[in-house]
Amino acid sequence: MNPSANGRESEAAPSAASIIWTLDLARIRNQVRREPSLTALLGPSEHTRAVRYANAALSEMYVAAHVGLRTILAQQYGMKIAGNDFSITPTGKPFLAGGPEFSLSRSGLLALVAISEVSHVGVDVEQMHKNTIKRWAIRYPVLRLFALSTDYDQPETFLHAWVRLEAWCKRRAMALSTILDNGEAEFLRIGEELGPFNPASELRQLDVPSGHLAWCACDLNRGILQKQLDF
Repeated sequence: MNPSANGRESEAAPSAASIIWTLDLARIRNQVRREPSLTALLGPSEHTRAVRYANAALSEMYVAAHVGLRTILAQQYGMKIAGNDFSITPTGKPFLAGGPEFSLSRSGLLALVAISEVSHVGVDVEQMHKNTIKRWAIRYPVLRLFALSTDYDQPETFLHAWVRLEAWCKRRAMALSTILDNGEAEFLRIGEELGPFNPASELRQLDVPSGHLAWCACDLNRGILQKQLDF
């Protein structure tokens, strides 16, 4: 098995661009079924978490996403990480000492891996469901800061705000669950690590398959390059 990368440039990007990898989890899952030895890429904590899922299908999607992430790190950056756990920040974000910044998000059969060698990066992807919860932008005022519209009753308004906020938080290694109930002033205070609050300067919507919505938070001045990981 020798995974390859097919590039799909979202813009003319310099070498220091953030790279967003698209992972077809069904395809990776099938490859893992054919080659169970691929699970040796995972660390002990990932193996433990995989067996805790309620059913085999969910477990397989988790394993596929993490096999994809580790394949990218190993083949593109020469990282010898097979079988070793990632380090974890105090807020729970995994990182690789001496390696590039990375962020993983998955929803359904799709996963995205954002990687940057020069700056912090965060990515989030969600499936677009008709029953998306409404009015959360009213329940959680912080979401209003990330909304693209003031029509808060619309599911799409909520979903864009949610995905943008999650990507922004991941870039800062901030736990989303701990900030939703904060007021605007407190939220802005704890988010100042990477500079003044200006979502437009660091958030970019990504090109993803129909039925999904994805945003990346990164240094937009360095550009974004989207690629497909093929197994």
